[in-house]
Amino acid sequence: MLYDEFLGICIWTAYDLWQLDWTQREQLAALWLHRKFEAYYGQLSQLCERFDRICQDKAQLDQHVQLSALKHAAVVGMTTTAVAKFSAVVNALEAEVVVVEEAQEVLESHLMVSLCPSTKHLILIGDQKQVRPSSTVHRLAKQFRLDVSMFSRLVNSEVEHAVLSCQRRMRPEFSCLLSSLYPQPTEHTSALQQQAIRGIERPIYFVRHTKSESASGELRSRGNAHEAKFIAALAAFLLRQGYAPSQITVLAPYCGQLLLIKQELRQQHCADVITAGIDQYHGEENDIVLLSLVRSNDSKSIGGLGVDSRVAVALSRARLGLYMIGNAEILQSESKLWATVLRRLEQDEAVGDFLPLLATRAESGRRALVRSGDDFEGVVSDFERRR
Repeated sequence: MLYDEFLGICIWTAYDLWQLDWTQREQLAALWLHRKFEAYYGQLSQLCERFDRICQDKAQLDQHVQLSALKHAAVVGMTTTAVAKFSAVVNALEAEVVVVEEAQEVLESHLMVSLCPSTKHLILIGDQKQVRPSSTVHRLAKQFRLDVSMFSRLVNSEVEHAVLSCQRRMRPEFSCLLSSLYPQPTEHTSALQQQAIRGIERPIYFVRHTKSESASGELRSRGNAHEAKFIAALAAFLLRQGYAPSQITVLAPYCGQLLLIKQELRQQHCADVITAGIDQYHGEENDIVLLSLVRSNDSKSIGGLGVDSRVAVALSRARLGLYMIGNAEILQSESKLWATVLRRLEQDEAVGDFLPLLATRAESGRRALVRSGDDFEGVVSDFERRR
């Protein structure tokens, strides 16, 4: 609409404008806007239709390019998210064999999208005792059992399946902790797995304490300052033994504790050490794992540490060294699995109030035993003396 016509409407209504109520003023403003942009509505509709056609043509072209490349590949690897996103491409590939790794934590809907009429063989690889699939809406997951994977349904239905009988990844001292969950496998221990951890007497140890946890009001999470300081000091000690930051992972079940640990690691000048939540580290592994268990309270609540799948993940991430700190009394009283784990550690003399180091105190020359972050001050290991 021309500016003169628009100005004429303004002049025509100016005399009575203040007599209008708020509703009439809104209607008048909407009328003016409609008349001002009326000429552009038709053009915008045409441009939108043209844009949609171009997007569809581009999508078809991208699909053609992807298929041209993928059909020459012997093996195609995709994440479950990519399978759901590019389901048309997956179906056009007409794959006869589909292999799903970590099938226990894959949503059944994502798995179904990867199947097509040409599929003849579906191979699911996973661990039913570990992390379940995660859904965006927790209520729907519980109501419709979305957190139960196809892998788990088949195993629970006693469909014939194979179980690995030999483990090659971790020390036998680690795998035996989960013997109540898994049939004891045949151990295949390499020379690397047999090597000692520099600066520490044992490859596995549980340091028990009774220091109380704390709750973060902002994060609605849990933390334990005593454990955070101990873990950070132990990580700094291991770095002095010649280990790289990439060889050490710190795990904790709560975001609040991870924040405390990261703060302590920065103060120890070892911020490069890997930190992660237990659930997020599923499927990963490292040479040395430091595990902070956090929960220590009068109500004897252990929260997520009572979930066997989470405990299984936490105790099976280490290859060479596993060091835990927590309130052993509460854990074993509230969880059968933790009771079994701690009983086995006690049999191996791998539980105590102090972590035994292969080190002495510089001022006294006495053997170093540590149970808090402050106890690491002035400790010199045998390895450091030989360097």
